Amino acid sequence: MVFDLLYFINIICSFLVAAYLWIKLTPKHFTFHSKSLSAYLFFNAICFSFYLLIKYKYILIVPFLYKIPAPITYLILPAAYFHVKSIVKKQVAWQSKDWIHLVPFIIFLISYLPFYFEDFETKSNYVARILNDMSLIQSDNIGLLPEFINNLGRIIQPIVYIILQWGLLKSADGVLLKATQKTLFRWLLNFVRIQTFLFSSLLATVFTSQYFFPAVSVSFFEFIPLFLTVSSFFILSIYLFWNQNILQKIKYFNPNEKTLDHNNTQLDINTISEIVFTNKYFLGKENDLVGVANQLEINKADLSKLIKTKYVNFNAWINTLKVSYSMELIKEGYLNDFSIEALAATCGFNSTSTFYRAFKAQTETTPKEYASSFN
Repeated sequence: MVFDLLYFINIICSFLVAAYLWIKLTPKHFTFHSKSLSAYLFFNAICFSFYLLIKYKYILIVPFLYKIPAPITYLILPAAYFHVKSIVKKQVAWQSKDWIHLVPFIIFLISYLPFYFEDFETKSNYVARILNDMSLIQSDNIGLLPEFINNLGRIIQPIVYIILQWGLLKSADGVLLKATQKTLFRWLLNFVRIQTFLFSSLLATVFTSQYFFPAVSVSFFEFIPLFLTVSSFFILSIYLFWNQNILQKIKYFNPNEKTLDHNNTQLDINTISEIVFTNKYFLGKENDLVGVANQLEINKADLSKLIKTKYVNFNAWINTLKVSYSMELIKEGYLNDFSIEALAATCGFNSTSTFYRAFKAQTETTPKEYASSFN
């Protein structure tokens, strides 16, 4: 009972994290990477739910839902793969060739269609029979394809997608991501490690129960996969929310951003300024010394030291970048449609007076006077 409560909490956690990633996170540049991760957690939670529905016989209330997770299972690992691929390969959207990854899902969806359209009474009788003999879940052929093909597919598919994900991390793009976006790379590495551990453990459990300890209680070997599954997804959910910097990296990940070469020993403030300006790191909530250093993935003390080679302090440097951005917007006619106050806020200044002072110090003129030179 206690374990089932933990299992239920795990399902709720997976749904909540999936909802947060889909609705609340709102990435700034594209959403394919975050929504793929959200889909991974959501599909898992859907499939987890049916364990409790069947165990506590709630499935008798909704027998028409029986076997719904069977094809959905084949969407879980493609979603994980696309999360990794979208970041490593900087893929910003679904492509026409990606439909091939839906083939197993479509095949098994079609296979179970006749059962899905059975009348309510027929399904109720069948589900009642299943609950009296749970071994029928793995052996009773109710689809167009024999059930053993589904069982085989659920072993082969994880192997294929885990290999594909490791291949992405080991590729040239993966190596580049490791050098330039260490936090994101570390997240993807741990994400793939968790999947690998879970599948390997499940496979080892099944193999051991059948070939080495067939006399051991079946319930014991049924408990281990459930325990491993719950542990893995608890770890995944907690790991994401414990490390808020990962969520920030996912939120602000920009496939077109200019990244810092950490192997370059000749880094100077001009290079840093170009990267910060190009990626607009001075906007948003993380525009202080710590926030900008985190986005650059360098030590704040090192960043401060670089800044002081040319500027008085961090504020003087960051305000210079903000003013430069405001000058770009003015040239594009921003003040024709918006106020000075709006311009100051858009460029990351906390007050209009600070914006005026910084602008005057850098250009020796006011924003309006500067704008008039382009009219």
